[in-house]
Amino acid sequence: HGACAALALQAPWLATLLALALFQAWALWRAPATWFPEAITIRLARGGSVALGAADLAAPRADAAHIEVSRNADGAWRVRNLSTARPASVQQGRTDVRLAGAPLAGA
Repeated sequence: HGACAALALQAPWLATLLALALFQAWALWRAPATWFPEAITIRLARGGSVALGAADLAAPRADAAHIEVSRNADGAWRVRNLSTARPASVQQGRTDVRLAGAPLAGA
């Protein structure tokens, strides 16, 4: 009798937790691709540049203008860090590699 009463008291809490977990899983499944971009496409004319920040890069810890992507007159792409507080880096495996004016491959 005591075990049934305890289970009856826990059932609403368990159902609520299960419902919240299912709702969270559904919300993540339905999240727009812009929240988790696999690639960011930039089109620039030769000699052009654009500053990208937290919103553009889907990187909440980035500055409002964190990096600058530019293209010189010859068509070569470059990336430059604009942030003074946090250097721009990319992850290769589990290692962070600073960009520090690295050349980029254009398509």
